[in-house]
Amino acid sequence: MRRASSRRQHSSSAAFANASRVRAWRRSSWGYYCSELLALLSKVAIVYVQHFDDVETLKTAGDVEDLTVGLSRNIWQKIMILDRVTAQA
Repeated sequence: MRRASSRRQHSSSAAFANASRVRAWRRSSWGYYCSELLALLSKVAIVYVQHFDDVETLKTAGDVEDLTVGLSRNIWQKIMILDRVTAQA
């Protein structure tokens, strides 16, 4: 009887650990895809205005790049916080 109970506890804790790893992988994948999308958006903005002569438009494209870099950084900060919180739980 004790062995069956012990096996059940072990398999349940292994399933919980596996589920935690899957959730962490999904969060990091989500963050990776968001960061890639933001980088692509930034590059499209720069390529789109590269032949413009308007200074204000060029400045706006640079602002878009700054915005996407900041958003990407914030996304990864949130993912790192979530990973730390789930690791402690």
